[in-house]
Amino acid sequence: MADWKTYAKAAQRTAQRQGADARRSASVYTQAARETARKQAPEVREALDRSRAETRRTAAAYAAVASKRARRARLGQRLKNAVRDALLMGLSILVIWFVVTRTGVQIPITALLAVIAVLMLVRFGYALFARIDTTVEDDNLMGSDDRHQGHGNRR
Repeated sequence: MADWKTYAKAAQRTAQRQGADARRSASVYTQAARETARKQAPEVREALDRSRAETRRTAAAYAAVASKRARRARLGQRLKNAVRDALLMGLSILVIWFVVTRTGVQIPITALLAVIAVLMLVRFGYALFARIDTTVEDDNLMGSDDRHQGHGNRR
């Protein structure tokens, strides 16, 4: 019974000595870490400032490219032209259907509406997903006519 009490007391004394040493070591390491952090703080701030500036430049470049692509895509103009074309196609088919049905041919209105819907869907799909922009700007038409007449658009 005495053996385990002796071992326990020895272990307790060793832990107390090591605890004091560990506290001193921790204090030294903490002080060294604070000193290092204080010395490196300006360098870290400069690195963060450079990183922020680089990030701003990168974001501005991405925004410029996205803006240029959006302008080049001219989605609004393409959709407007698609609506115009789809309405013209639908109206034309409706007129043709009216003339053909007056001759006595029976074409159901549901078939006609289905054909018009398919044509509109195809036209809108082409406007949205075509890799080539087939729309023509009114400014280009006016400018080309004026240039041939010697009155070019000067901006």
